[in-house]
Parts: sequence; C-alpha cells; structure tokens
Amino acid sequence: MAITIKTPQEIESMRKAGKILADCLEEICHAAKAGMSTKDIDLLAERFIVGRGGKPAFKGFHGFPVTVCTAINSTVVHDIPRTDEILQDGDIFTAD
Repeated sequence: MAITIKTPQEIESMRKAGKILADCLEEICHAAKAGMSTKDIDLLAERFIVGRGGKPAFKGFHGFPVTVCTAINSTVVHDIPRTDEILQDGDIFTAD
C-alpha cells in the first residue's frame, strides 16, 4: 500500500474541512431539542456546512440523499434522517 504525501495546500484544506465539521457537530448538538425531527437536524447541518463555504461530502454521492446519518436511543445502525422521526425529551441522539 503506497503512502500518499499531502501537499501543504491539501493539509490546509483538510484542516479547514475538519474545523467546519467539528463546529457543525457542536452546533447540531446544541440545537437538537425535543420536538425536532432528525430531518430538521440534517437540514441544519447542511445549511451550516454550506454557509461556511463547505460542501456536504456524501450528499449526492451515488445518490446518497442527506448530509448526516442519525440514530436515536438504541438504534444499532445510523439511518437516513426523517421528518417523522421526532426527538423526545431524554432521548440519546447521535449523528455523523
């Protein structure tokens, strides 16, 4: 397996993208409230990323329809966010 050496410009792009992602995850963690749908959170994440000059990495890739994958409580595998999946008080919510 060959090791690819990144250029300083590529490293800076990765640093900027990582900062957008970290800030986005923090934003959606603070914004997630009971009564919101997982789709609401997905849209928030997309607006956040685009608003900072980024592009959601997987949205549109091979038809992938969303910016984040979500899970509530004991869901084993993250799922596509939905308008009918509503956060309840006390839920454990994850996104990636």
